[in-house]
Amino acid sequence: METYKLSANLLGHNLDVRGIDYDQDNNIISASRDSLVISWKHNIDNTYEPLTNYAFHKGYVICLYYLKPNAQFPKGLILSGGVDKTINVYEPGSNEPMYILIGHENTVSSISSTPNGLIISGSWDSTAKIWNNWNCQYTLKGHTLAIWAVLGLPNNKVLTASADKSIKLWENDECIHTFIGHSDCVRGLASISDNKFVSCSNDGSLRIWDLDGNCLNELYSHTAFVYCVKYNPVTDEIISCGEDRTVKIWKDNECKQTISHPAVSVWCVQALPNGDIASGASDNIIRIFTRDPERIASQDLIKQFEDAVSNFAVASNGMNIDKNEIKDKSFLNTPGKKDGQVAMIKNGKDVEAYQWSNSEQKWVKVGVVVDSVSSNKTLFEGKEYDYVFDIDIGDGSILRLPYNATDNPYQAAQEFIWKHELSQDFLDQIAMFIINNSKSVTLGNSNANVPAATPFTSSRYVPGQANNVNTSAPVNTTKTQTYIPKDGYTIFKVGDADKIISKILEFNDKIKTDSPEKSLNNEEIENLSELAIIFEKPSVEVFKQQFTQKHMDTIKKTCIEWPVNYRFPCLDLLRMCSIYTAQPIQDDNKGFVVELLKNNFPISPKEKSIEGDKFSINCRMFIFRFISNLFASKIGRSFINENINLIIQCIEKTATENSNKFFKFALITTILNFTVLIKNTEDYEHAFQLLELLNNAMENENFADNQFRICISIGNLLNYYPSMKEAAGLLSNISNACSMYSNSSDEKVKDVAKELKKFI
Repeated sequence: METYKLSANLLGHNLDVRGIDYDQDNNIISASRDSLVISWKHNIDNTYEPLTNYAFHKGYVICLYYLKPNAQFPKGLILSGGVDKTINVYEPGSNEPMYILIGHENTVSSISSTPNGLIISGSWDSTAKIWNNWNCQYTLKGHTLAIWAVLGLPNNKVLTASADKSIKLWENDECIHTFIGHSDCVRGLASISDNKFVSCSNDGSLRIWDLDGNCLNELYSHTAFVYCVKYNPVTDEIISCGEDRTVKIWKDNECKQTISHPAVSVWCVQALPNGDIASGASDNIIRIFTRDPERIASQDLIKQFEDAVSNFAVASNGMNIDKNEIKDKSFLNTPGKKDGQVAMIKNGKDVEAYQWSNSEQKWVKVGVVVDSVSSNKTLFEGKEYDYVFDIDIGDGSILRLPYNATDNPYQAAQEFIWKHELSQDFLDQIAMFIINNSKSVTLGNSNANVPAATPFTSSRYVPGQANNVNTSAPVNTTKTQTYIPKDGYTIFKVGDADKIISKILEFNDKIKTDSPEKSLNNEEIENLSELAIIFEKPSVEVFKQQFTQKHMDTIKKTCIEWPVNYRFPCLDLLRMCSIYTAQPIQDDNKGFVVELLKNNFPISPKEKSIEGDKFSINCRMFIFRFISNLFASKIGRSFINENINLIIQCIEKTATENSNKFFKFALITTILNFTVLIKNTEDYEHAFQLLELLNNAMENENFADNQFRICISIGNLLNYYPSMKEAAGLLSNISNACSMYSNSSDEKVKDVAKELKKFI
């Protein structure tokens, strides 16, 4: 049988590609950690271009599923899940979700369906859910750790795979069998027939099972975690991929072909209807491979791919290699024993990795071998790393950054910034710190590790070019870190004003149809265009010279007059402006901010927004981010002091809201800034109020970053107001804070809880 060759590269994502599927028109659909789902049009010249961006998730998108067409939805539906705990349901071509399924308490990691159309979702909350008519019909409880994969079967049966090493078979909501065999986390499932399926695991194996519980075969060839497995009915083959950066094609229980990638991980694969296969990797690229000569890529593109693979840095400890068995180049004349067999070949000063290809009957260079830093790796969030750095971000907070010697330092720095919503200004500094404190890997002029485009600017930082790098990173690695008290203000600085303004203009087109009297006129649209130019090189001085009341009036109009479901980018633009100017709270604009607070929060804690909680929560989140930014300036703090009771009332009305962790993060950050504001003021009235609000905010709060800031806020209050210790002991959640959080799986939460103990 012919081997798979590269057919096309799909370039459009800014971070790891985590899911791939296809629709009824055979358009590729992809999901990424850049928060986007993208559908791709296949052109007649075998190139692909983005067709629709679905950008409604708040954070990484982890999984993707296409629900086939039915009478109600003739185009089918696109479903995606991610770290925001939600499942978004899109009609193809519509970039706003038709439904949002809410119910999971942690990241949604997998989505599938039964033949009769029931939706199945799996989550890191250790449960799976079965959805009927967009309502949760059953919650499947039985796994003890995160669920990584779900699979719908005929007759209302469902398979779930978990980090607890087991696979469970369910009928409705009853577990009828548990499959035991894997020795590590089970990551993927795929159906082979009505009575057979295949699983893959972090133990490096694939297993084929029947539904009676028998393990029919065990397949070994991967040398690291196996992340995804699919069955290709067109070719009767199994396809798998994993942390060893390969895609493997299996036939008759043997690995027939191994396709190495120039990336740290290959996260996902998909079998396409025409027999081709697609892969998604940590280098942000989707690759299509084919056996059809008509669809094979140009020789230039294939050579670029092969060169990138051969020059990629490979960690020796990740390939099952005995370093005492390094061969000279003459060994390459000896045929390999099996597909995927790895050999280390001495070539001058370098050691190169070669892999035997059964299909090509030759050794193929797959990288340059580098030693791992140490056999004693550090465990962080369930994975092993060469380094886990403590990063002091300058506001009293210490965050942990995991890094492996073969990672791209700029990619690692960018993902760290994005995860923790830090200023983009830190990118070069953090990357340089990583480079200076680790054994960085550079391989000639290879483009295999070109830094990913930053998710906020779409520009690229290229080492070696004329970049202004401050090598004194805002970092220290002290072993003992004190979190309490925190005496600096925390603001929300990260954002892409150009994208925000584009979203406002997109919404304005819709408002022209729905409520033309509320839409922006040409002059107001021009004001937004001017703002986009101001934000190209924003600074306090630039805003002082160029930002005027006309710009402010345009923002005010959209924030107050527009329907609530269109306001969130407008409020985010207000938040961005507040970083550089106090104009939003000066003169006549003060009344606008007061009106904003009164209009966007319920009159009583029980009242719900008539326009929909989801959109109201988003609006309130951006308002609290805006308020948090005001603490950074003297004028802003003066406004907050004048309106402290109103702002605290707004917090009171929403302190127990747990449906959106990012909203809660903004609310808790506002409280944290208040605890800094009232230090040394003997303002016991508001100090007691804030303590009660923190007690309320702790209710059912499971997000580690929120727990971390809650602890610091409590510590601040008890440090500055020690006489409140007795009052704190009477508040049920706060009195138990240390015991609640000292056993956290998150190290920074555990550390701050231990420190808090001396104050309570």
